[in-house]
Amino acid sequence: MGALALLTGCASLGTGGVSPETFGWLGSETSARPSVHSGILAVSWTNRITRDDPRSGPYAPVEHAQPALDPSRDRVYVGTTEGLLYAMDASGRRRASYDVGASIEATPAIDRRRGVLYVAGDDGVIHSLRGRDLSLRWTETAGGPVRQPPLLVDDTLYVVTEMDQVVAFAADSGQLLWSYHREPIDGFSISGHAGLAYVDGRILTGCSDGTVVSLDGGDGSLVWERDTSVDVDPNAGGAPRFLDVDTTPLVVGDKLYAASFAAGLYELELSSGSVLRREANLTGGLGLATAGDLLLMTSADEGALGLDRDSLEVRWHHPITHGYPSAPRVARGLLFLGQSRGALLALEARTGREVARLSSGTGFGAAPSVLNGRGFALSNGGSLFAFDAGG
Repeated sequence: MGALALLTGCASLGTGGVSPETFGWLGSETSARPSVHSGILAVSWTNRITRDDPRSGPYAPVEHAQPALDPSRDRVYVGTTEGLLYAMDASGRRRASYDVGASIEATPAIDRRRGVLYVAGDDGVIHSLRGRDLSLRWTETAGGPVRQPPLLVDDTLYVVTEMDQVVAFAADSGQLLWSYHREPIDGFSISGHAGLAYVDGRILTGCSDGTVVSLDGGDGSLVWERDTSVDVDPNAGGAPRFLDVDTTPLVVGDKLYAASFAAGLYELELSSGSVLRREANLTGGLGLATAGDLLLMTSADEGALGLDRDSLEVRWHHPITHGYPSAPRVARGLLFLGQSRGALLALEARTGREVARLSSGTGFGAAPSVLNGRGFALSNGGSLFAFDAGG
């Protein structure tokens, strides 16, 4: 395991470190000071992008927005709970900013072909911006808080709200195309929501009442729904049972995977929603990913798990000891995830063995973004870390 420590003063890079002058997709220069290099991760720079220093208050705001990457234009877009969206180059220089006017907890969506960005605020307002300078194209409202990334498919922008509403907009104009809404449930639910997946003209998501839905992407009509709450005993153990399906549906071939917080992990038939398998003991699901023949899951109850996709048997288990884990992100055979009160971890996807970690002092509520061996992670309190994950 490699331990990463950030320097508080100037220092030279260790042997094999990434030069800040060559870090980045376009090789642009940087004024960021270098940091030490250890294991497979090499921190190139860090930049606190929030206005308030988290060390000056009693707590650090939890940041949930994963950075959005556009290497073709040398841009990293990142939003904060303060409501500011920043456009930075891969060397850490700020190129533009935009005030959304509400907390940003959703990763922006990028239309790389048109050079357009879509960002949602916690107030439910969607902002369409020009990526080069973050100037405004249009705004529309989705009808509820948005904390999951907008999904852009061709000329349509899809958004899911915390109120179990899926909304489709025309990407060019913001015109409302259709809206699907489930009635909110009575009782308690877990903070957070499933994101959106798109497969063969269908929009897939999970809801706070424990339902997984498949919608027609053209008109929002319901194709099928699968209610996982029927598998939950609401009085078991005498404590409230959370019904939420907060994992973004994961499609592999003709199968769909989703996890209910209380009812466990489901393998569904993509075409009909029929239950193929259920692992009732795999509760607390927060995120899903794949690596080869493995299904990777992060869980508030179990930490990080590697499952055989054919049998759903646990191959490896990595407990999370500091808070809860973020959704998993896989790149170059590595599983990256944040701990809400701990470090950013890099695990071998095949074995779950920890190979490196990055400690911020405030934890990581959001998963990092990794592309072409370059990684960016936003810590709680608003520090953006750039690292090389070249192996």
